[in-house]
Amino acid sequence: MLSLVISITLAQSYWEN
Repeated sequence: MLSLVISITLAQSYWEN
């Protein structure tokens, strides 16, 4: 489950940039 949260967080960070 943690991996999923990290994946989404990382993805959102990239999308924002």
